[in-house]
Amino acid sequence: MKRFVPMIIILAVIITAFSSCKVSGPTVVGSNGNAYEMVTGEDGGRALDANGNLIVASKDADGNEVTEVLTEKYLIIDDDKLMAPAYDYEVPKEFKVESSEAADPLLVNENGKLQIHIMDKTKAVAEMGGYEKYVKKTYQSSVAVGIAVSEIENVTIADVPMQRFSMNLQDDDGSPMVGYGYFVKANNRILLITVAAVDGEITDVSQADAEVGKIDFINPEITE
Repeated sequence: MKRFVPMIIILAVIITAFSSCKVSGPTVVGSNGNAYEMVTGEDGGRALDANGNLIVASKDADGNEVTEVLTEKYLIIDDDKLMAPAYDYEVPKEFKVESSEAADPLLVNENGKLQIHIMDKTKAVAEMGGYEKYVKKTYQSSVAVGIAVSEIENVTIADVPMQRFSMNLQDDDGSPMVGYGYFVKANNRILLITVAAVDGEITDVSQADAEVGKIDFINPEITE
């Protein structure tokens, strides 16, 4: 199977209330490998704390049920669905979720030629002084290290406004590699989603857009 450099490595170069909730099941697995029970709020939807983090239930050392704010970035449900504060995602059958150093879900298709990385950059954006500064720095830094990057443009995909740019890169063996980046604001979170392919797996930006369009964003916001 052909492998290529995960986009997180490339981007690392570019940019270094519980009483109202109830346990509803099912048991799910966090990105840390721990098992949790799903918790719902009074409205029947996902239970979130004031900062938009998922609330889950687990067992303590004595076997008692306790609720906690999930510090992991996502949950894996039934091995084929991702749930995070800003999105739900039914993982396409031809993809599998691989581990990531940044604890963000990295998906690779069965032939190893296409990968999707969904990264929560909320903390990085705050540390950099805001969304616009982060986007500008991402673009300027990529140009500075010699990566061919297109201008960032406003697009709407599956009725969700976001910003998109493309990158011409190289695989670890020197093969041409095409990449697309998407900035999305959803549920008070900032996401950077990358879609990257080698060996002609993606020949048109519409194919990358279609993959991003499969993600169900929670309360998406307009990006100015």
